[in-house]
Amino acid sequence: MKKALLFYFLLGTIAFSEIVEKQTLTKGNARHGGFVAAAITCAEVSDAWYGMYGFRMGWIINRHFSLGAAYFDMAKYLTHYKVYAPDVVQPAQNSHYFLLDTNKAGLELEYFLNPDGQVHISASALMGIGHIKYEEPAYFEVFIDDRHLFIEPTVTVNLNISENVKLNIGFIYRFVSGIRAEGLNNGSLSGFTVSSSLAVGFF
Repeated sequence: MKKALLFYFLLGTIAFSEIVEKQTLTKGNARHGGFVAAAITCAEVSDAWYGMYGFRMGWIINRHFSLGAAYFDMAKYLTHYKVYAPDVVQPAQNSHYFLLDTNKAGLELEYFLNPDGQVHISASALMGIGHIKYEEPAYFEVFIDDRHLFIEPTVTVNLNISENVKLNIGFIYRFVSGIRAEGLNNGSLSGFTVSSSLAVGFF
């Protein structure tokens, strides 16, 4: 978690320098843009994979720096069956077992290297709050409702499909802190993941 916070601090320093640079420019030279993106990502819980879908959006300053937000929800039809099995999510009382449901939301900082290149790299960090629920499978009654913090440093490969469309593939390491749900710990949800998104906007 300390390494992730250091990564976030460094990215924030770059962001601050970009904003300061913008403030020193004449009004006519300042450039702003923005994007919205549909996204999917894979994640892991106790060695079983599950999918998430959501959206990203950002305000782009001087073409290189983006300040934005993201939200993801669990995609149950893109999820390994073991996520719903008692060996991943611990059995509940009265011989019932829980279904796992999760979502997350946070703020995202991103810095684009050489955004004019057809293929270029960006470095980003998504930091926010994750939400875990255990639900009874028959009636979806919530037995456990738990929230935690996460930081996701990411290196993304961006492909400029057109002037206003980008395809992104991200390689992520997720740091999680504050898990209290029965049968899980911080390590259960931490680890490497991948994501993909299709972004539309003014870059």
